[in-house]
Amino acid sequence: MTLPALVALGRTKLIANGRLTHARSFLRHPGHSQSSGISRTASLQPQLHAVTDKHVTRANLTPALMPGVNNPPPPITTAAAQQKMAQERREDAGDLRRLVNEAHPPRASDLAELQSLQKTRKDRDDTDTTASLSETLKSKSREAGPRVVVREPKHLYMPQSPRSRAAAEAEQTDLIKEMFHEMGDIGLKPVVVYHNLSVPELYEHALKYEPSTHIVASGALATLSGAKTGRSPKDKRVVREPDSEADIWWGTGSPNYEMDERTFILNRERAVDYLNTLDRLYVFDGYAGWDTQARFKIRVVCARPYHALFMHNMLIRPTEDELHDFGLPDFTIYNGGAFPANRYTSYMTSSTSIDVSLKHKEMVILGTQYAGEMKKGVFSLMNYVLPKMGILSLHSGCNEGKDGDVTLFFGLSGTGKTTLSADPQRPLIGDDEHGWSDRGVFNIEGGCYAKAIGLKQENEPYIFDAIKFGTILENVVFDEETRHVDYDVSAITENTRASYPIEHIENAKIPCVGGHPKNIIMLCCDAFGVLPPVAKLTKEQAMYYFVSGYTAKVAGTEQGVTEPEATFSACFGSAFLMWHPTKYASMLAEKVEKYGAHVWLINTGWTGGPYGVGYRFKLRHTRAIVNAIHSGELGAAEYETMPTFNLQVPKQVSGVPSEVLLPVNCWADTENYNKTLTHLASLFTKNFVKFQDGGGHVTPEEASAILASGPTAVVDASKAVLQAGGGQAGPDEEEAIRAGWGQAGADEEEEISFEPVYATRTAIRPAPTEEIPERIMPARVAKAMVHDMLETDYNPRLNLSTFINSYMEPEAEELMHAAAAINMADSAQYPSAAEMEKRCVQFLARLWHCPDSDFMGTGCVGSSEGCLLGGLAMKKRWQQARRAAGLPTDKANLVFSHVAQVCWTKFCVYFDVEPHYVDVSHDCLVLDPEKMREHIDENTIGVVCMMASTYTGQYEPVQEVDRVLQDIKQEKGWDIPIHVDAANAGKLSSVGVPAKTAARDCIANWGHGQQHSSLIAPLVQPDVVFDFRLKHVVSINVSGHKYGLVYCGCAFVVWRGHHYLPRDMVFTVDYLGKEERNLTLNFSRPGAQIVGQYYNFIRFGKEGLRRTYHNLFYIYKFLHRSIVETGHFEMLSTGDVPVLAFRLKPLEGAKQRNYNEYDVMMGLSEHHWMVPAYKMAPGASDIHLLRVCLRVGFDLKMAQLFVHNLQKVVEKLDRHTCAEVSSPGQTYEGEQEERGREFKQRAGPC
Repeated sequence: MTLPALVALGRTKLIANGRLTHARSFLRHPGHSQSSGISRTASLQPQLHAVTDKHVTRANLTPALMPGVNNPPPPITTAAAQQKMAQERREDAGDLRRLVNEAHPPRASDLAELQSLQKTRKDRDDTDTTASLSETLKSKSREAGPRVVVREPKHLYMPQSPRSRAAAEAEQTDLIKEMFHEMGDIGLKPVVVYHNLSVPELYEHALKYEPSTHIVASGALATLSGAKTGRSPKDKRVVREPDSEADIWWGTGSPNYEMDERTFILNRERAVDYLNTLDRLYVFDGYAGWDTQARFKIRVVCARPYHALFMHNMLIRPTEDELHDFGLPDFTIYNGGAFPANRYTSYMTSSTSIDVSLKHKEMVILGTQYAGEMKKGVFSLMNYVLPKMGILSLHSGCNEGKDGDVTLFFGLSGTGKTTLSADPQRPLIGDDEHGWSDRGVFNIEGGCYAKAIGLKQENEPYIFDAIKFGTILENVVFDEETRHVDYDVSAITENTRASYPIEHIENAKIPCVGGHPKNIIMLCCDAFGVLPPVAKLTKEQAMYYFVSGYTAKVAGTEQGVTEPEATFSACFGSAFLMWHPTKYASMLAEKVEKYGAHVWLINTGWTGGPYGVGYRFKLRHTRAIVNAIHSGELGAAEYETMPTFNLQVPKQVSGVPSEVLLPVNCWADTENYNKTLTHLASLFTKNFVKFQDGGGHVTPEEASAILASGPTAVVDASKAVLQAGGGQAGPDEEEAIRAGWGQAGADEEEEISFEPVYATRTAIRPAPTEEIPERIMPARVAKAMVHDMLETDYNPRLNLSTFINSYMEPEAEELMHAAAAINMADSAQYPSAAEMEKRCVQFLARLWHCPDSDFMGTGCVGSSEGCLLGGLAMKKRWQQARRAAGLPTDKANLVFSHVAQVCWTKFCVYFDVEPHYVDVSHDCLVLDPEKMREHIDENTIGVVCMMASTYTGQYEPVQEVDRVLQDIKQEKGWDIPIHVDAANAGKLSSVGVPAKTAARDCIANWGHGQQHSSLIAPLVQPDVVFDFRLKHVVSINVSGHKYGLVYCGCAFVVWRGHHYLPRDMVFTVDYLGKEERNLTLNFSRPGAQIVGQYYNFIRFGKEGLRRTYHNLFYIYKFLHRSIVETGHFEMLSTGDVPVLAFRLKPLEGAKQRNYNEYDVMMGLSEHHWMVPAYKMAPGASDIHLLRVCLRVGFDLKMAQLFVHNLQKVVEKLDRHTCAEVSSPGQTYEGEQEERGREFKQRAGPC
């Protein structure tokens, strides 16, 4: 077992340096070193020798007591002598125990008391702290706060041994007993508060109370942030209050969504009441701001040790004296994130709400446990209060040179801000949040919150080495045994994070303060490839690019991003701004001018073309540019003007090729460069429209100068957009706009400007049902309307009626989003996607042991299309053979059982084939090979075998069917092919996942029952045969969107050789300038599913699929056992696939249920589970059953919840419907049909 895993075991404690100690180490005498213990033992040697000598004398110096001596047999003694010797030995043993106790007297009566001696506690006067905490936790409706007990009170301590517990209980006063007896009123319940615990204590609490918390190999604490793995900016609310509403940036583009004071108080009470009901609370008091003249006292009240440790890292940690004098805080955060907001409260749009009140100096968090909300809540506060003090708040990194020269680094995610600010030659002041006062710059935080995804020591050594004891790792994945973290894995989220104190950075400057910045660097990652690697900015340009906050998303970095996409975030941190961006920009310009700072724009993105065409600037070139800035080289360089953006670009930089300094020199296509440059300029101009009024913080002249410093050569269309947005369009322009877009009525104009979605008039109109609406609807309103319609549907994860997959990895989803526009019909235009489809077909052919190298196959929209193609091929081959023999071809028939999927009946109807159904029976709920014989004749085009039945999930006996067809061929000469419909299990059964054999009391054993009794695969047990190893199997279809683990819309069909696929089914089409071969019934097909399937094949591999299916069968086994153990049900499924088919067990005696499977189905629907109930196929239609399909994403917790709900449903039905009936044979067919009609229509076995 690894050391991190051992920490959580036993009574081991973490001490301040991260080392371990254990209670048993205190068995040595306190106050004595090991050597002193030895000397004390040595001092007792004469006494011990005296006892020993006495014993030896009485034994007549028997050599048995002398090691190394060849001892003779002991002399024979009488019984009385033996008793006397035994008594003497007992006396001697008592002497020895007495002497040992004198050497090391026991200090505790039992282990529990011993453990209480292990820790010492300083005597503190907690009176002021307790009063302050009580005031913080006070409800607005009460005059006094709750009774607060700091840390764990002694009267709550109960020893673990019975003897010590009895003694402790006897000492309790009647008052204490009464106080802690059934205290349901939160006003009477004392609140146990753990105040400013040390890091080792928080580790211990986290390991004890949070199951998702673990110590990893580096010593860091790995934990999960819950369902939310990132911030929820749309759920952030700021209270509109008289004292601050004129200051706050409201309206278009603002991150500040308003709420009223009453709603804030409601949410505060909700959070405080929740926190006061908990068994323990954690409070951390710390500071924001290293400048002691701009320092704010922050108090965080939370329920999780993880949150307390996080803020311990992120705030500035007070000394013991500072903590004693802390008093009431300047700002309080109530983190009740484990408790949801009430969605029916005003202003709430979800169960998450992050609310800030500047009047009450409080922040309330509900419905999210993501710790970053607290950090950014403090930054939002500082973004408001610091500018009121004349201090500029900055979302930037900061370092300092050896001569005291300070550099600020602004930049959004992916621009290199963290990498470039971490310079071994320049101490780090901070990595994210700063203030700039008349005294210089200072860090707001006491720690760092770094992204951990893709972290490597060689790229970011300072961050990598900072991850040690005291660090929190959020949502990372680590090896279960070694506890080494794999930073490249994003199974939980891409937003993995590390939180650590700034002291963990080797070259951090403590205290984190510096002089006035000499250089300010604004970073961007231009994926359009048109901005220069470096440019010097004027004061007005600095304000323009600061307010713009530009970078670009690269295709593939986020869902739905398929080409470079401009991103603008005002002041490089729009989500946290409280004032209008121009307030911060004007302060920046004032300080730049006052202290003579130089401002630079550095592009770390692409050149020579956009992303995918050009190449990214080399990191060494960017570092050379930064070094040239720090050395003063660029301050004295010669510059030339870059057109359109009017940027001053240096002609030469040491260590950087001069040809890359102007991007136009790197583009092969100058015309395309100019178009791209103009396009990006128009995006800048369009974005700046919402800032051009100045927000009341700059004069009209200053606003005009700022706007003029941006791009100038903009196409006419962009000017029109700017003018229309700014209200400056003339009559001609307005008429042109109306001609293109239509005259907006008053309602539409209101909706475009009115912010809340549900305040628009569209929100009270019915959704269009019959005709396309005439008018444009705002995108956010249309989204809300569609989203609200979908919310009434079942949660796909709780829909247990279908085999369709409902979970894919985020990486697969990103690839599928990127491929959403690919049409597989255009194989010449999308050759890579076509190649992926070809490879998938080849993978399946090999998996199914295809004996021929000339196999044929294709992707399909669904398994039904694969079935239709397989059936058509069999019919056409039969027709060709009949025509060649001069026989009629008008009476084709197809043989399959009644449990076959409905698409086979549709095939017969669509393509004029007579279905020959084989009835099932109580003895065999699938295709019976012997009964099948009766339905086969010379007109049979083929036999369909199901892998597996949609009713019960059982395999049909393909190998037995093949044997029977061989007999028929020998007897009558009819060569009947088999098509295997493996839609439900083709991949599953071929990969070979072991599963426990389930009882098959009502299923016939066909002699080769092994293949039916368990899920066995060719790769694991090759004796299970259902595929091309059987002579009569000519084609197989499978669903990728079932156990291929792809979203709906993916299937494949494979033929064992080209001669089994008639040539006239393959069409050659002259399409888009190239001949394309087409086999499918659908011409256009989505390419995203093919991409997703290929990803799954290469991502999981055979091993990954085995593990995935093994987990499904583990849950299957749990559900199978749990459902049977309820005593209400009996199983019909056999474990072939992870599908549970079960029915109500008949009651014994005269008592009979007055309910049926349909009532159970409806009862489960009240718990949001969608489980179908239906009749068995003809031949066994008196059997009614329920079916549960297990899919990836259905975990053990959901299984336990399902069993719990199922038990509750049956218990409720038993209470209300069970009765004594006069006739044991009485049924309720009519009632059950009516009860289940709606659900049968929605969730039948197909």
